[in-house]
Amino acid sequence: MFGGTAWLCRHGPGPRWGDVQLTWGMEVSGGSPEPQSAVGPAPGRVSRLKRRSTAVAGRATVWARGVREGHASVDVGFRLADRDKKVAAGVLAGGVAYRFFFWLLSLLVLVTGGLGFGDSQRVEDALSAAGLDPELSQAVLDSWQNTREPRWWLLVTGVWLVLWTGYLAAKAVMLVHGAVWGVSTPTGRNPLAASLAFTGAVLGFAAAVALARWLRHESPGIGLVATLSVVIIPF
Repeated sequence: MFGGTAWLCRHGPGPRWGDVQLTWGMEVSGGSPEPQSAVGPAPGRVSRLKRRSTAVAGRATVWARGVREGHASVDVGFRLADRDKKVAAGVLAGGVAYRFFFWLLSLLVLVTGGLGFGDSQRVEDALSAAGLDPELSQAVLDSWQNTREPRWWLLVTGVWLVLWTGYLAAKAVMLVHGAVWGVSTPTGRNPLAASLAFTGAVLGFAAAVALARWLRHESPGIGLVATLSVVIIPF
């Protein structure tokens, strides 16, 4: 090993060929090899669409925030969105819908009990006039026949359920109103009056919608005005 080292010191490392250094031991040593660039697989269509949509959404957000300072209408939309997020409006709306759903079930129990006191021929004529499918009409008639025996129980239970769930729904509406607008919720109100007010308001709105539909059928112009009134006035 030491002899080879001495010989190498006398004769030099060997000739060069361009950037390549040749050694006497037939070994080739060149410059530092260039690192190979790792090329990954091309992104798919979904990835490209995702990046493009993200970029477009980012530019739209920046543009909207810039326009917000110069247009009051755009600023109102941003304020509504911020307030909706602040008060958790989706959660509050879900609570009101939950109460309304149970009130609707109670009303169906009451209506089912009331149908037990009707005349079969009148019920059949009403179903035919409503244009229901014959199979659906027969199912309703069968249900009506089954409610003739327990009609009193259904009627009494339905009345109690409508009053109770109506009070709970009215209370939920008042609590949500206070939470959204930052006002104190009225306390000590008569539960019966609150329940009747909620039930009357919902039934009145349903009657107004039905009347607007009838007016649209009879007179399109007046019906359109009535429909807009039904939608705008409650708000």
